[in-house]
Amino acid sequence: MPVVQARKDPHLHFAHGGIADLRGEDGKVYNFLSARNISWNVKTEAADFKWAHRVVHGTRLSAVYWTIRTDADHVLQIAYSATGSDRATVRNLNETDAERATHTLKATIDGSAYGTTYWLDNVFVKLSGRTLSVTIKDKWRMSVKQSPFPFSALNLKKTLLDVSAKALYDADHDVVAPHGLFGQSYDGDDVAVDGKVDARGGDETTTSAQAEGAIEGVYTDYEIDSADPFGTSFKYSRFDATAAKPRDVSKLTGAKHSRSTDASATVSADDVPAGAPAAKN
Repeated sequence: MPVVQARKDPHLHFAHGGIADLRGEDGKVYNFLSARNISWNVKTEAADFKWAHRVVHGTRLSAVYWTIRTDADHVLQIAYSATGSDRATVRNLNETDAERATHTLKATIDGSAYGTTYWLDNVFVKLSGRTLSVTIKDKWRMSVKQSPFPFSALNLKKTLLDVSAKALYDADHDVVAPHGLFGQSYDGDDVAVDGKVDARGGDETTTSAQAEGAIEGVYTDYEIDSADPFGTSFKYSRFDATAAKPRDVSKLTGAKHSRSTDASATVSADDVPAGAPAAKN
């Protein structure tokens, strides 16, 4: 199955080959992937950076938040950010013991890098160096990597998150069609849709594209209440759905072309090992 991605400042790459840029708003959280029992939210944050000779006033992806209901009805909340990237947290909301409920995954990021894992039911989480992967067995494989800004030598000590997801099943024909800013592109057809992208010229630019034309509705329809970045509710939420049709591509205003797959698109995540142990720090 194809990969969906959001990279750099950020550029969206959709399941069937379409592209768009998304600025978002400073400090706001948006849903990127919503499916039955899965909600993946991402925070955008204002960021200035140098792009060769240009100064760009843009945004970066600065934090991610998952809410996942396992196949045994445990509810997990997973968080990772562009700062403090040597650790991620996993919280089991069904655990009544406060000390046991939250697990911190730690990984060094120097030459002795190692991984830390968490396993519960059908969910496998691994932190290895600067990459966090979350796999839902036979459903989704998702990855978040802390990366330097473009032209890193001109943007010292500035980091952002690149995120990607891959369906491990036929998500294009799921009875609950996925949604979210890039999840909706698993829509069961052979059409790619390109949305608005930002201009690249000039000595100083401010990004403004909000994926217009490539998404249902407008970007604010995907906003999550900032009081709860793990929230699952937004206009097109699929978290509790038992049936949902895919979007109607004919209503999108972006440029349409034949479906294509980016051969370079990959998700950095491990397969769920058979017989993995129970979750531990």
